Amino acid sequence: MGVRILPHPSRKQASGKLRDMILEVPGVPPGLIPAVIQTRITAVLQVLPLVLAFLAFVLTLGGAALGRPAQAEESGTAGRSVHLVRLEGTVDRGMAAFLSRSLAEARDAGADAVILEIDTLGGALDGALAMRDQILKEPRVVSFVSGRAWSAGALIALATETIYMTPGSSMGAAEPRPAQEKIISAFRSEMESTAQARGRDPQVAAAMVDSRVSVNGLTNKGELLTLTAAKAAEIGYAEQARTREEVISKLGLEGARLVELRITRAERIAQFITHPFVAPVLLALGLVGLLTEFFSPGFGLPGALGLTFMGLYFGGHLLAGLSGWEVPLLFLGGVFFLLLEAFTPGLGIPGLVGLTALLASIVLAAGDTAAGLRSLAIAGVLSIVLGFLSLRYLVRSPAWNQLILRSRLTTAEGYLSQPETEDLVGRSGIAVTPLRPAGTVEVEGRRLSVVTEGGYTPAGAGVTVIEVHGGRVVVREAAPAPGAGRDQ
Repeated sequence: MGVRILPHPSRKQASGKLRDMILEVPGVPPGLIPAVIQTRITAVLQVLPLVLAFLAFVLTLGGAALGRPAQAEESGTAGRSVHLVRLEGTVDRGMAAFLSRSLAEARDAGADAVILEIDTLGGALDGALAMRDQILKEPRVVSFVSGRAWSAGALIALATETIYMTPGSSMGAAEPRPAQEKIISAFRSEMESTAQARGRDPQVAAAMVDSRVSVNGLTNKGELLTLTAAKAAEIGYAEQARTREEVISKLGLEGARLVELRITRAERIAQFITHPFVAPVLLALGLVGLLTEFFSPGFGLPGALGLTFMGLYFGGHLLAGLSGWEVPLLFLGGVFFLLLEAFTPGLGIPGLVGLTALLASIVLAAGDTAAGLRSLAIAGVLSIVLGFLSLRYLVRSPAWNQLILRSRLTTAEGYLSQPETEDLVGRSGIAVTPLRPAGTVEVEGRRLSVVTEGGYTPAGAGVTVIEVHGGRVVVREAAPAPGAGRDQ
């Protein structure tokens, strides 16, 4: 009799039915599929529902990105319009995506002006550069600094046509972190060129970034420049305005309809997920969950959590507009090749392709190669730390036993990983399939997966079992009977 695959405690009923449909193919003898392949089919079908759930989760977030409504509040009369965009909190790629959407809506609506209300302590340089490039391409975009425009916020304000600052606000303090010469030089050039593009003194902008630059009457060497509203107005860098309405009045658009664009809930989620500190943590938790599941029997909570965190990582970047649909599809392609490797052990090529696709999808999801590699490196370190802590403390806790299957399937309980074949040595049978050198033979009504000593044996030839080592059965082609095969 063939190998009997007994029910596993963690196996889902649905995957078991699907497994049976695959294994019981019409016209294919029951023993033709080796037991090891049957086991792998079962394992893959246990993972399949979770992979489909991951895809559905990413599609849900992506659908929110495509169909998210514009949240706006309007006031004033019909006719001329001014769009107000509030830029508050940390500058990052999520904020850049929000600004891009807002500027596109203002352009489509034919807005007479766009006001960027800024109150930020700074943030990621890549997000600020993306926002700077967007602003320089749009006509009549002005900024209203209602609080602080520090660091990356100063670059955003400099990119606008006119800067309005409320009394008590400030702008500057833009030295990057880490304060390496290469980064300071690059950011200083960006600040200087942006100031020049808007007709402002580039030396003032440079003094906000580099403490070695001094401006007479403003700052000395060794001091970073931060402008108050009064000082900025005094040197012609900005104008003072107390309210939005005053800004609109200075623009000559009194009575214009004010449309305030607000960040949507979906964009807030994307902004949180793509934060430079949050994204690597999600990635690390996803990797730890998947690795824990890989070294555990069955499929349980660690694998589900791992796929959930990976779904958040990819879905959040998709929602923020940092990547397209091809990135999560590349991730699933990597999963497919890794599963394919499970069916072709020892080949290595599908596994290498799958691993490369997984790593590439993680980097591409960030929208920037440097940011993606940085997230991957941080996630790798965090994964090692979390894995070490889990092995040291978590595996000893009672809660761990509820998450990980520890049951043993012993022969005494009726579980067999291989058929009992020790009694087959010396017995004869028929090759059901060609043996090249592996194939299937039938010995006394039992179909077995066997190998030859290295030679080729055609189907229908007689064979004799010469060795049995665990599940490995070795056969030799039987010598033909005297006179067989001779011409009559």
